[in-house]
Amino acid sequence: MGGQTRSVALIRRGDALASEGMELCGFVPSLGQEGEKTTVLDAGDTIRVIHDDDQP
Repeated sequence: MGGQTRSVALIRRGDALASEGMELCGFVPSLGQEGEKTTVLDAGDTIRVIHDDDQP
């Protein structure tokens, strides 16, 4: 979006997602690096958090 990174909070409304807020931010790519762990947060395996392996 305009060359800037944003974090967008989304909620489901029926079959659509709606924005609840947006902030300018920066992200450091972390996918595919050694020492990472993926934790699944829901039974449907649709929400995941990727974090350092040494973090609970």
